[in-house]
Amino acid sequence: MPVFAHVNSIVGRLSRMGTLSEYLSESINPILTEIFSEDKFVFLSQTYDEAHFGNAIADYEHKNFRIRVIRDRGQLFIEIAPKDNSGAWYWLPRLFEYLNLAEELEFIEHDLPCMRRQLQFLSYHVDQVKEIFENFDTVKFDLDKFEQKKGNEILDKLMRQSKAK
Repeated sequence: MPVFAHVNSIVGRLSRMGTLSEYLSESINPILTEIFSEDKFVFLSQTYDEAHFGNAIADYEHKNFRIRVIRDRGQLFIEIAPKDNSGAWYWLPRLFEYLNLAEELEFIEHDLPCMRRQLQFLSYHVDQVKEIFENFDTVKFDLDKFEQKKGNEILDKLMRQSKAK
């Protein structure tokens, strides 16, 4: 089965799953295993908070970086960080944008189809992403500056919209 078809079928099951454990065993683990067949991810930890909308976090480690899958109030996010877990987590679509691989708007939704596209896109560009985290000390300042610039752009846009009302 082609990787994209496999990703579609596995991630598509998420909408019928409740707990993070079910989600991990049925969705993320097989996707990461197949997409990154040569460079394995190791499951590190998970948290699940049923009292707060079923919010959940799962962390995985790759030889060059970490990935975090977040379910927050039913929305899905993928973040990525250096392996040393220095606390510098980046929203995966923002990292793609920093690398000039994609525009943020391509991944603006936080639903199953968008998550599927992000994981597939990561599989196509894993070498560029690995390089960022292999050389993290040299790119961290620029990456943080880019993140701050994008955050300021969003705030400016919201302020302009607020004033227009």
